[in-house]
Amino acid sequence: MTLDQFQYAVKQSRQLFFWWQVMPEARCPNCRASLEKAPIVIPSRHCPACGGRVLDEGKSASREFNLTTVKDYTNELRPYRIALFWLTPLTGLAFVFSLISYMFITFDGLSLGVWWSQSLGVWWSQSLGAVMLGWTFLGIPLLFVIAHIVLTTQAKSNEVLKCQYCGYLLLTLSSLVVCTKRCLECGQQHLCDELMSVDALKPRFTLAEYLSLRARRYRIQRNWVVACFLVWLVTAIAYAPDSSLQRAYLICHGLLLVMIPTYFVVRFVTSLFHPLRCPHCRKKPRSFGNVIASKYCDRCGERVIVEPSEPDPCR
Repeated sequence: MTLDQFQYAVKQSRQLFFWWQVMPEARCPNCRASLEKAPIVIPSRHCPACGGRVLDEGKSASREFNLTTVKDYTNELRPYRIALFWLTPLTGLAFVFSLISYMFITFDGLSLGVWWSQSLGVWWSQSLGAVMLGWTFLGIPLLFVIAHIVLTTQAKSNEVLKCQYCGYLLLTLSSLVVCTKRCLECGQQHLCDELMSVDALKPRFTLAEYLSLRARRYRIQRNWVVACFLVWLVTAIAYAPDSSLQRAYLICHGLLLVMIPTYFVVRFVTSLFHPLRCPHCRKKPRSFGNVIASKYCDRCGERVIVEPSEPDPCR
């Protein structure tokens, strides 16, 4: 399958009425997994679920470009990622603080609202409340949009963060760019083969071993969560009151207060002691699908999965 055919199938699948409807071309030809929401497919040409090939190699760039190293790309990307990471929570805090201030100023049932109305008068108090309401629902979102546009415009002027072949801005989903060394839009190579550390003696996985370890990790998480649920269920049935309504109430609250934290604790513990970390940087991958499709770590860019009979998918 070519890149144009895959992009057309993904576009048509997103226009279908039901979310489970997917064009046949937007599925993996090996495992039939849906690839509609898998941006790793275009740069890696492989399926993130089974690692099988999905797209053809396609045409290479008509002229040579000065490729960027992984280290230079991550260094240039770091300030923009920090700014975009803090922009959303700070905007949310400013919105909540402004809304609470508006409630304290305008509501007569609160002591501060009564004092404000007596000090400034009813007309000034209502005018100030209208200004604060407009600032809360118009001013703060407008500042968020302006800050986002300014950061994006500055990133577009940086040649390291922009694909030299199609001009696509590689600001988001940077882990896919690191592990595939390619553009997410056109699939052309953006980062060079020089890696941050060269150590050919590090142990690596085969694709079958990595898929087996990932399945084992999910199986351990499922067994621990099911075991904790059964323990809580037996405890609730044994010690709950005789009323069936109170027993159901206790079980439902246990699902919310016990099982959800247990799930995240089990995920954290299994990630600490499971051998699916990168053998080079010893970090957990951001997504196992990225590693399966690209065969490279999405944090340091080093090779993780080695198949002697298969050519390198990202070179």
